[in-house]
Amino acid sequence: MEITWHGGDLREGASARILYSGNIEFLRRYLTRIIFYAAAEPTLQLHFHVVAAENEASEFIREANVLAETIQGFSRRSSELPALSWSSSHLPAGVGNPITYYACARYLVAQQVMDRFEADVWIQDVDLYPVSPIADSYTKFKEFDVVLAASTGIDRLAPWRRYLAGNVFLARSDKGRQFAARTADYVMAFLDQPNSWMLDQNALDWAVETAQPGTIIGNINALNIGLTQSVMNGAIES
Repeated sequence: MEITWHGGDLREGASARILYSGNIEFLRRYLTRIIFYAAAEPTLQLHFHVVAAENEASEFIREANVLAETIQGFSRRSSELPALSWSSSHLPAGVGNPITYYACARYLVAQQVMDRFEADVWIQDVDLYPVSPIADSYTKFKEFDVVLAASTGIDRLAPWRRYLAGNVFLARSDKGRQFAARTADYVMAFLDQPNSWMLDQNALDWAVETAQPGTIIGNINALNIGLTQSVMNGAIES
């Protein structure tokens, strides 16, 4: 998948890059909240993949960087801003459901982000927010190639509900990269389908089932990571 890099902070010594994807309209709804919380944890490193034409993405990124500087300046913090970086790709022809692509793009670019920043990738939904600091959570992932949220009970019966796609850690290990590649291959194979909501979760289930022997997969639900979603989403996105 060909993407365009739009610069941003390339600080060395990254532990993991938090990776988001979305179209401009969706990112506009949540970016202020993401940066507000991130500013309180200056060691975080965030990467946003924008699905839009290159010129539109560039203008949005310019505005977003101004927003980040404004939030930081208004709060009069003495610390640095968290590292923000950006990339973009256009919506490919033949995609059955654009909304599905916006959500799945993070899985399609994950390995390129790993290579660009020489770091592991922590994929998060744009509408997640922390209820406790998350900067040190990376230490809980170190023994794993993959960490994801496994469902319980009746949700285990449906492949598209077994593993949630909005909070997934992918290590830059050989097995972690193979898992990322299998997830991306599955997504690419079904992007032309119009009824493809939860495609990324189907892809994760397939990647788990076909993971290379010895792949160490952790359940993020057992690690007490302070991220959640609120019931405000409908109002925020309206």
